[in-house]
Amino acid sequence: MTNPGGINGVGALIGDPALGVGFVSSNVDIHASGNSASKLVTVNSASNSKFTGSIVSDVATPFTVAGGGTNNVVVEGIKTVSNTLPVGSTGITTSGVNSGAVSIVNCAVVRPGSTPLPTPTTPTPVPTNPAPSGKPDLVVTDISWEPANPVTGAPVTLKATIKNQGDAATPAGTKHGVLFTFDDGAAGSGVWSDTYTRSIAPGAWVTLTANGGSAGAAWKAALGTHTVKVTVDDVNRIAESDETNNVRTKQITVSKPGSTPTPTPVPTTPTPSGKPDLVVTDISWEPTNPAPGSAVTLKATVKNQGDAATPAGTKHGVLFTFDDGAAGPGVWSDTYTRSIAPGAWVTLTANGGSAGAAWKAVEGTHTVKATVDDVNRIAEASETNNILTKSITVAKSTPQPEKGDLNADGKVDWADVALIGDMVLGRVETDPDADFNADGKVDWSDVSLLVDYFFGRVDTL
Repeated sequence: MTNPGGINGVGALIGDPALGVGFVSSNVDIHASGNSASKLVTVNSASNSKFTGSIVSDVATPFTVAGGGTNNVVVEGIKTVSNTLPVGSTGITTSGVNSGAVSIVNCAVVRPGSTPLPTPTTPTPVPTNPAPSGKPDLVVTDISWEPANPVTGAPVTLKATIKNQGDAATPAGTKHGVLFTFDDGAAGSGVWSDTYTRSIAPGAWVTLTANGGSAGAAWKAALGTHTVKVTVDDVNRIAESDETNNVRTKQITVSKPGSTPTPTPVPTTPTPSGKPDLVVTDISWEPTNPAPGSAVTLKATVKNQGDAATPAGTKHGVLFTFDDGAAGPGVWSDTYTRSIAPGAWVTLTANGGSAGAAWKAVEGTHTVKATVDDVNRIAEASETNNILTKSITVAKSTPQPEKGDLNADGKVDWADVALIGDMVLGRVETDPDADFNADGKVDWSDVSLLVDYFFGRVDTL
């Protein structure tokens, strides 16, 4: 977006509740420049969304996140080139948002012609107990129904056991909503529970029964095998430390009347298992952007979400595979033997493999699969949740062309963006080489082209 005049002082308005326009569950990369609008970009009442990009502007509020409906918004990595804002400040303004609704990560103001502040890197978690988040964290631990073996057309009552595995109690007086769906709506109308409002303490759980739905509180059983999906805190009434782990699924089989289905155990309120439960919460690698043939070191963050510590002296193995072996031999970690307390995590680094401890990067996009306790050395409460997958892209590096390197330092970077901004604003002499669109003048459209080239959205200038 290049120097917009805007409406009512706003260059671009993303989301407007007054018009019924929402912006939810999305990512957007914004690149804007100019001083005509006092608010260059305003994001209004967004939820579950992430914003990245770049700003070149001297206005007081170049990027604003506003609105009481804002929830779970991340603004990350935006560098603002400005002569007026304080260097080192974020350059991001919030207005009328609730506390904790917006996370501003690695955003900073830099001066034209200066080297931008380095982007901080998030340190790898060390093998220690995590710092308390101070928030609840709701998960679904079990799904059940009555009757246990439904037949076609029968009304089925759904139940879900929800647990608070966070560091703080859930708020009293707030509905702890649970939504049940069947094949994502393809097998009939969903039902819900929305009457439980008592606080749930850390580590405690409750079993909630569906009490409402668009077609009644009971699901009308449809013949066949279906996926029941349960989502706790389905409309985000409760601020949690993790908003990504609220869903659980389970299969339900509906038979014809008169048939004899295999009995399904009727679950009861769960009791502590007295066992650890290891899961992989993240996969990372170094270097972050590997080139074909380079040696890649794999890491996995392993968490014990069970009720008991893992046994000391036992190897906590992690196996890493690449396209299930199609993209090269796997690697593993098998040296960590200290106990992991309930709720604690460690980050383990691959130290061995059939062809060495590092994976030889293969060009293309691949699936990395990390399996914790890969050879079942540790008895766990659940043996079915030990796997996490993540995509890795290996691309050939391309040499930076000379065009765009306005300060002749051998690379095209933010210093060049700042320099062309100075040319447009008349602070330095215009360089004809900065006329990237060959229209006979150096203006904001050339700034936009250079930013697009820097971020890889265009291949050449």
